[in-house]
Amino acid sequence: MARILEYFVGGGADKGDLLSKVVGATNNIKLHAQAYRDQQKTPVITDHYGHEEYTQLLIRIQADLKRGDTVNLTGHSWGGGAAIRIAQKLKQQGQSVNILITLDPVSLLPLTSPVGARIWVNVYQKQTLVDAIATVPVVGNAVAGIASAFSAPFADDASDTIATLGGQLGYQNKANINKETTVGHAESGLMYIEALNALTAKGERSY
Repeated sequence: MARILEYFVGGGADKGDLLSKVVGATNNIKLHAQAYRDQQKTPVITDHYGHEEYTQLLIRIQADLKRGDTVNLTGHSWGGGAAIRIAQKLKQQGQSVNILITLDPVSLLPLTSPVGARIWVNVYQKQTLVDAIATVPVVGNAVAGIASAFSAPFADDASDTIATLGGQLGYQNKANINKETTVGHAESGLMYIEALNALTAKGERSY
């Protein structure tokens, strides 16, 4: 029997990457976005991955799709960047997830190739001049990092500064729905709710 699945991909220090070994795993996306999904009365089966588990998750999704399952993919921060790369790889192989949701995705390099997703919802923070500088690969991140370092003591949310250093991707031309948000970068649960509401507003089922 075909299943409805949703994989949640966490960002830096979310699960088992190097940063989590230094500061401890936050399980951010699991505790907030995934927990919200699990609380809803839907048939969706969920699981949690870290962005560092990109390869393992890609293999699992490929197998799920071959089995005939419906797969939804949600990623936050670096996990959003990983989710985009997974969807791009699926597109190259003629496969597609049902819904791709990216929550303020982050990547050191731009991700511009087409994605294999029936519908893509991208929730992103309003971009500042520093964020725009950070979109220039590598060099831009360094310059933006210096600028962010000066502004960090005055920032309302330190996670926003960290995301700028990582390279927030912002508005995505290939996304079907782009939703600008005012919440902090670490608020994966609130951004996820915004993404689901955006789907509903378009007459789409959230799974």
